[in-house]
Amino acid sequence: MKINEFNEVINALNIYNPVRIEDNNEIHKWNNLEISFNKSFVTVNGKIPLEVANELYNKYDNQKYGIRLNGLMNNPNPLDNAIDDKYIITLINLQRKNLNTNQFIKRGKLAKKELLRRDNKDKYISSYHIDTKEGFITFIDEMITYLDNKDNNKTFIKK
Repeated sequence: MKINEFNEVINALNIYNPVRIEDNNEIHKWNNLEISFNKSFVTVNGKIPLEVANELYNKYDNQKYGIRLNGLMNNPNPLDNAIDDKYIITLINLQRKNLNTNQFIKRGKLAKKELLRRDNKDKYISSYHIDTKEGFITFIDEMITYLDNKDNNKTFIKK
């Protein structure tokens, strides 16, 4: 993707609203997500609902659209990479305990097991890298569909 394509999309969708600059990149805020352009791809950070991630995973060819969960190339299953706030808090608390590496890894794995046992409704993906204009539009479209359905108390409707 090129910067002019990124600008075209955010202007057309009326989401051009830089809130700060990091590493010479404008960070735009949209529906509690932070969106920026980084040399050749879009970065979206925030709490992307697991429902949206599952739709992107199941409906769109990763190679064609270049929608990469957590920036990963191998199109991983969203559930394997989903997190929730409780998991993040647990990891932060583990870091504060000054554990040795083995203890941290062992307790981190336990935290991951607990995460996998919890209900999926509060889980989310924290980041996407999007390589194409079509992928960026698709991501935004899926988010809008999710938000519209959520506002209307509907379950996610498949197209």
